[in-house]
Parts: sequence; structure tokens; C-alpha cells
Amino acid sequence: MLSVEEGAKALMLSWISKNYSAVIEEAKNTRSAYEEFLAEALSKEIEYRLENRIQKRIRMARLPYRKYLQDLELDEYEGPIRYKIEDLMTLDFIVAKENVILVSNPGRGKTHLAIGLGIAACLRDMRVLFTNVPNL
Repeated sequence: MLSVEEGAKALMLSWISKNYSAVIEEAKNTRSAYEEFLAEALSKEIEYRLENRIQKRIRMARLPYRKYLQDLELDEYEGPIRYKIEDLMTLDFIVAKENVILVSNPGRGKTHLAIGLGIAACLRDMRVLFTNVPNL
């Protein structure tokens, strides 16, 4: 008979293979039904895989460093530019399969915005590739 660990490894359920004993102990202590126990273990496996996929997408995006949209100071931008940035932050342009090219004077936050948009997209499980003009 196959052990839980062996079965989880064979099915490539890495979170379950590493944590099954703790989940079993918790199920015993709370007297969970088999269905609840299995659903909990599978939910944790799905969360683990999603987190790993997001981290992989961030690595594959080739971002030069990490910057986040919430750190972008929108007060520095006025009128139409601010509205356009807010529109970009919805990531609708990705769903519409549109590209974005940011053009402005140095030091205006183009790279910060591009990286922030990239990370936001990765967190929504989207594929991203960061590049600059010389590398195009």
C-alpha cells in the first residue's frame, strides 16, 4: 500500500507531501470529516501552486527591481496624465491585448510605473516581459 507522502509525490502534490502530517494532526484534533480534511489539503495545495506560479511569473518578467503601484506618488501628476495612469492601473490594456510605451523626460516615474504594472499583472496571474527601448 502506498503512503500519503509517496502518493503525493507521485502525483506531484508538493505542499501535501511536505505538510500532510500536520494536516492529518489538525484533522484529528478538530475531528474533521474525511471530505473536509481532503478539501482543506487540496485548497492548501492550490494556494501553494498559485503562489509559486506568481513568483515564477515575476522572475520571468525580467524586472530590474521591485517597485509597486501603491508606492507611486500620483499627486505628482496632473489632469489627463494622472487619469491615464489610473486607467493603466486597471490593467484593462492587457486584457485588450494592447502594448504600452511610456515616453517622458528622465525622472518622471516611467520605470516605476512599468515595473509596478508588471508586478500587478503577475499578481493577477498574467505573463509579463519588461524591456527598455535599447533592448527592443
